[in-house]
Amino acid sequence: MKLVKVDWMDSAACDGWVGVTYAEEFNPSKCVTVGWVVKKTREYITTVGSKSDSINYSQLMAIPRSCIISIKELEE
Repeated sequence: MKLVKVDWMDSAACDGWVGVTYAEEFNPSKCVTVGWVVKKTREYITTVGSKSDSINYSQLMAIPRSCIISIKELEE
């Protein structure tokens, strides 16, 4: 498995009342995920943040490719 750093954009939400300026300046959130790639498809990649010797995974993250800004392979 490859260890990667994924920069990606996520949806953002606010459920309270806000002013016009706040609403006009409201943006999606830029996120960073570091993990091992366990699956790649044309639509998304799936990473895990932790793995055990018995091949169990934790912290699964499926990121749509349309949200990905960049993927950088890291050294372990």
